[in-house]
Amino acid sequence: MTRVHAPARSTHPPAANQYGLQRRREPEIAGPRPETLVEMARLLVERRGDGIRVEELTDFDDPDTDLFATDGLLPGPHALLAGPTFKEWLDCAA
Repeated sequence: MTRVHAPARSTHPPAANQYGLQRRREPEIAGPRPETLVEMARLLVERRGDGIRVEELTDFDDPDTDLFATDGLLPGPHALLAGPTFKEWLDCAA
């Protein structure tokens, strides 16, 4: 599962560590609910009428497999949840 979101980025220059400066973070912003990439791809293909079948696969050779299979791609607990769902966004873009 994932939320469509913009992950927080560090604005802390690496050299700042040696000077004891505080790390600043930009806010993390995510969509209103968790969505799977497969769900979103299916909605997009359906909207376009491409006639393509979207299937979910797992690449067990990928070292990030567990990250993709769990909540590892979800935003942090302090993320701002806002905006439309992916389907609502597609509906507005049509």
